[in-house]
Amino acid sequence: MSCLSNRLFSASRFSLWCLLIAALVPAAGRAQNVASLALAPSFVVGGQPSTGTVLLSAATTTAIIVPLSSSSPGFATMQKNLIIPQGQISGSFTITTTLVSAAPVTVTITAGAQTASLVLGPTWAKARISEIGADFVRVVSGDGLNALLTARAPDTKASLKLFSTGDRVDITFTDETTAKVLQTIAVSTQTLSPSQRLCPLLIGALIWIVVLWVLFGFGLHKSPLALIIGEDGRYSNSKFQVFTWFSVLIVTYVTTAWLRGHDCGVDFAGGISIPQNLLLLSGLSAFTFAAAKGITQNKVNAANAAAAANAGDVNADSASGESVSGESVSGENASGGASPPTKDSAKKDKSQTKDGTTKDKSPTNPAADAPHFLSDLLRDDNNNVDLGDFQMLVVTMLAVAVYLVQVYGWLGTLEYHAMVTLPDVDTTILAAFGLGHGAYLVKKYSGDISQ
Repeated sequence: MSCLSNRLFSASRFSLWCLLIAALVPAAGRAQNVASLALAPSFVVGGQPSTGTVLLSAATTTAIIVPLSSSSPGFATMQKNLIIPQGQISGSFTITTTLVSAAPVTVTITAGAQTASLVLGPTWAKARISEIGADFVRVVSGDGLNALLTARAPDTKASLKLFSTGDRVDITFTDETTAKVLQTIAVSTQTLSPSQRLCPLLIGALIWIVVLWVLFGFGLHKSPLALIIGEDGRYSNSKFQVFTWFSVLIVTYVTTAWLRGHDCGVDFAGGISIPQNLLLLSGLSAFTFAAAKGITQNKVNAANAAAAANAGDVNADSASGESVSGESVSGENASGGASPPTKDSAKKDKSQTKDGTTKDKSPTNPAADAPHFLSDLLRDDNNNVDLGDFQMLVVTMLAVAVYLVQVYGWLGTLEYHAMVTLPDVDTTILAAFGLGHGAYLVKKYSGDISQ
């Protein structure tokens, strides 16, 4: 019985050894089956992923398990094993990295018997550019680190043209033997939520309205709308154009300056320029205002000259009538009678002022009894609804609305550039705006201001 037990024990021990050998032999085969390991990219910014690809020497008839490891798990980690399915010759896995703050870190990745190096570049967030050239940039990080970085790649050199001194950038670099080589550079940004953009715009518009009412209500005792009343006492389309775009520029500029100073720092409160198309648009408004005012003034002068000529003829007729009546008066006086006042003399008395001068009873450009905002903007000098005025008003409101939407979207991401440019106006809107102004000036020139 004991002999049988010994034989069974020996058989079981032999089976265990066979199973162990069977398990070890495939493992050795797995290590020898890995032909190469590639990492793409082999340089990443700390915190960004990389992909490892394992290539087998030949496709196998069974699934292959490839063990994976990292020399620095604190900087780069991945799964423990890579399973390559039956019939496949390669497989891939993802490497997760962490942020590197000071200097580049090299991590060795092992897959089976193959190894590859992964370089993690340090990220200097919001580093300030103190000096920049065609192929170099000197930056100062937030914690006081100062570095001169050399740009070698053509794409990196080209990207340096987008930056200037004072910008804050996010950069990565490699620390080589001879120099620190710039790898990536991007402007630092600050993302704003919809409420963080909309509220400052509305507050800026409200402050602008309050400032206008204070200046005019308490200072001049007038309404701010007096700014857009023309020579004829009616609201002027051209003045409305200038005032509207000026208000849009003021609100947009102040809001942008506030957000940059509040979210990016006081160093970025200024440095805001106006784009070319917006300058052209404002120039069109100013030109239309000046041209319309010139046309109106010329017509007023011409009408006044004609009225003065008519008044001169009336005075001459009155003088001749007085001389004739004077003779009859002297004759009547001689006989002791009194001459009753004539109709002409009564009219003359009514048309004279206290100092004896003649009053113009037919004003050439009478002011409106009371200006009406929307009515005046849609009617011509003859008080008729005018298509040209309607066209210019619609195009103006459309251009302003589109531009404000552009500003709202643009403020969603604040860039830490020392100099920024406000959003530009769409060229289609600019062209339509020019057509509207042209139609308005043609209508203004052909109108009759004395009617």
